[in-house]
Parts: sequence; C-alpha cells; structure tokens
Amino acid sequence: LMHNKIQFISSKAFSGLFNLRTLRLDNNLIKSINKFILQDLKNLSGLYLYENQISSLDVDAFKSLVNLDSLVIIDNCLTKIKRNSFLKLEILTNLFINDNLLNKIEWFTFLNLKNLANLH
Repeated sequence: LMHNKIQFISSKAFSGLFNLRTLRLDNNLIKSINKFILQDLKNLSGLYLYENQISSLDVDAFKSLVNLDSLVIIDNCLTKIKRNSFLKLEILTNLFINDNLLNKIEWFTFLNLKNLANLH
C-alpha cells in the first residue's frame, strides 16, 4: 500500500488480518492513526508509516501490537508524543520518529520499552 494517495483508513480496513506480519503504508497522505485501525494486527512485527502527514496518534493506537519489533514514523507532522503511546510495545527494538515537528515528548513516553535498541 506504499506510494498511493491514501488519506483515510477505515476502522475496520485491516479487520481479520490476524497473521499479517508487515504493513507498509509509506508515502501516502495519512493524517492520523486511531486506536481501531490496527486492533486485529496482533502478529504484526513491522509497521512503516514514513512520509505521510500524520500529525496525531491516538494514545492507544499501537496497544494491540504486542509483537511489534519495528515502528517507523519518519518524516511526518507529529508535534508531540503523548504519555504511554508505546506502553504495550514491550518487544519493540526499533523506533524511528525522526524528521517530524516534535516539540514535546511527555513523561513516561518510552516507559516499558525494555528491548528498545534503536531510537531515532
């Protein structure tokens, strides 16, 4: 789904894709990720959202992604990351949030990321 003009993703767009391992939504026009879009993707290990227009993430957007190893949100429009945004991502090793418009990272944003090896 890379290099399209996707602006909006319905809450049930990925419903039932329980075995999906990688989701590439790079280079689209996505503005936000809500908590319902990714809820069925429990086996997802890589989520790539770079070069979109994401300005906000629901605090529970990644809550169900308990097997996520890599999360890439490079080159978007994020200005802040809310506390506990990554709380359930205990096995996450790679988090790339560089090239955004970040001016605030709240307390405990990276709490529970015990396996994090790369933070950009």
